Formats: sequence, structure tokens, C-alpha cells
Amino acid sequence: MPRMYMYWAKDFMVGGPKIFCKEVMTRSRFLCLLKFLSASIDLSMSEQEVVYLLGDLLDKGQHVVTDNWYTNLQLGRYLLTRDTLLTGVVRADRGPPKMLKNGKLARHQATFARNGNTLVVKYMDRKEVNVLTTQYTASIVEKTKTFFGDQTVFYNKPLHIEKYNNLMGSVDMAD
Repeated sequence: MPRMYMYWAKDFMVGGPKIFCKEVMTRSRFLCLLKFLSASIDLSMSEQEVVYLLGDLLDKGQHVVTDNWYTNLQLGRYLLTRDTLLTGVVRADRGPPKMLKNGKLARHQATFARNGNTLVVKYMDRKEVNVLTTQYTASIVEKTKTFFGDQTVFYNKPLHIEKYNNLMGSVDMAD
């Protein structure tokens, strides 16, 4: 992608064809005016932070993992339009689907809701966790826990919660 200053280059190979702005004003004047023009995207400040930090990684098929401060459905949908995948824990007050809000789950039980490419899971371990992903499908992995060296317990856990925990490491242990 050519940089803006390249349009004012004298060399045709770099500068390309003549454009209207080039004939009317200098490059520095155009760049000064360009600062005040903006294409508005309706994202909150925390969502705009994520998009800003991604910068050049947008539109390259990357997978972003965020904690509960940044993750919500609107950010997931926006990143999908920019060919970027998202996985993250969603706060209960940030709008998980109504069907996931209703009802209590038993320990190690999960419910899934899908809307297009976006999947939300509600999972109960020690506490209830809501995870949004645009990367993974609704699948379960079998896990084991060993107590006191001899007692082994098998339980099921959603795949994308397991992947989230592996990718976040010890950064977000509260989830």
C-alpha cells in the first residue's frame, strides 16, 4: 500500500499518475488538512484501543485474544470485517445473549449460542465464565484432574476456553 507522501514524488514510478490534490496544494498542506478528516467508526474507547494497537496486523487473518475489559460483540463483529479473529472473556453486564443469561449451570456444564461467525459460551467451573470467539467451533475437550496423587476426575471443558487459558497464560487467572 503506498504511503500518502509518495503521491507527491517527482518520479513517475513512485508518484504514479497525476492526481487533483497534487496540482492544487502542497503535500504538507494536504497532510495538515487530512488530520481533521476522519471516517467515523462506531466503537467505544476500549474497542478503539484494540484496533489502534493492532495497527498493521488488521486485514491479515490474525487471531487476537483479549481480557474482559476489551471483549464484546461489537468488537468481534468489527474485527471480522477487518479479517481478524477474536477470542476473549465477556463480562456478564456487556450483553451475552439472553438465552445464556437464563438458568444456572451445574459445575463443568456449558451452553453455546452462535450468531453467524460469532460463538458465545457460558461455562461453569468455580464461577460462571462467558467467552466470545470468532475463531473456534462449539466443541468440548475432556480434561482430567488428579487429587492427592491417586484420585482422578474426568470432566468436559469447551475447547475455546482451554485455548484462551493457554494463550493468555497467567495474565488473566481470575477467569
